[in-house]
Amino acid sequence: MKKQFLKAIFILAAFLLLPGFGDAATYYVRTDGNNNCTGLVDQAGTSGNCAWRTLQYAADTVQAGDRVMVGNGTYQGFMIQSHGTAGLPIVFKAQSGAANITTPNANTDDGINIESWEGSPSDFITVDGFNVYSQPRMGIRAIGGNGIVIKNCTSHHNSSNGIFSGDTPNIQVLNNITYANGSSSYEHNIYISNALSDGSVVRGNLIYDSNAGNGLQLNGDWEMGGDGFIDNALIENNVVYGNSKKGLSLISIRFGRIQNNIIYNNGPAAGGIHLVDQEGKNFSTGNVVVNNTIDEPNQASIRINDGSDNNYIFNNISVGATGIRFEGDGNFQSNNYSSDDGSGLFVNRTGRDYHLLQNSPAKSFGTAIYQEKPAPAVDLEGNIRPQGSGFDAGAYEFAEAPLPPAAPTGLSVW
Repeated sequence: MKKQFLKAIFILAAFLLLPGFGDAATYYVRTDGNNNCTGLVDQAGTSGNCAWRTLQYAADTVQAGDRVMVGNGTYQGFMIQSHGTAGLPIVFKAQSGAANITTPNANTDDGINIESWEGSPSDFITVDGFNVYSQPRMGIRAIGGNGIVIKNCTSHHNSSNGIFSGDTPNIQVLNNITYANGSSSYEHNIYISNALSDGSVVRGNLIYDSNAGNGLQLNGDWEMGGDGFIDNALIENNVVYGNSKKGLSLISIRFGRIQNNIIYNNGPAAGGIHLVDQEGKNFSTGNVVVNNTIDEPNQASIRINDGSDNNYIFNNISVGATGIRFEGDGNFQSNNYSSDDGSGLFVNRTGRDYHLLQNSPAKSFGTAIYQEKPAPAVDLEGNIRPQGSGFDAGAYEFAEAPLPPAAPTGLSVW
């Protein structure tokens, strides 16, 4: 019995010593830390249990499951080439939203660079809450990794893209603010590229005032290899405005869903939402564009180029003289409310409050399902659809006041 017990203890100890098991740690980086410290305690110091000084030292040290908590202050950027797993991601988190990256990492001209190389992808890396600006190239760049998450960051006034990725399956770009990027190039606030970027999610971002490019661009890039399509992207709950060219430029996109976005005053270019091919190949097809509010006085609200087909456009509000423009056949639309000037639709169009008025004609104008494609079950703010007699058009469902409870019946008076 004693021998079996000792054997069990030995096996357990060996298991605990396996690489990656039980090794996950939380490290700290501060402007008054030191790389001679352990990094394990959130305090200033020069040795022992105190925080590290540089983000690059942290990036060179972390393993799967580690978290790096970053204090307020200004830092040089970092490049990471490690990888996490689905259950043990590597997380870099700014603790209170005031960790600024104003100079690029030492390896590239980007602020934060998640860099994969052949045979060793940088998978499951999360970057959370940094302010990245004035970079010689890109604010935040990710190449080749699976399961990357970029969230709660602000990226602005970078020479090229604010947030860029290439061949990044299942990347999530969530709740970021990107503006005034492409300061010296025709680039975009957010750009997700290449055919391996299937399953991309772009949600809850504020995307505005690109210098010369688009607000958000997705491009399957057939000339870069793979099947040349980005499949099954989800683009929702974003506010996109004032960009020099298009609001959403969607090139060689298949089976995507574009819903609950507010898009206004972009261009003049092709459209607030533009579904298009890559130089005559790989036409965008099978996408659902539903319950968006698009106010574009200078261009089409939604434009679909000839050759892109089997796209389903419904429950949108389109404001502007050009409206929804199909340049070829084979696409489908229904229950879109169109208006030249938006009269009577919104709480305050001039102030960009696109909530619906009590008597808005877009109320109950939509449909729950079209061509077997369902409308979203909630609106941009998470309100349940529908709340009236039917689904509203646009990104906001009008919040109906709840009915008072019915008076009780069948009561006896004693």
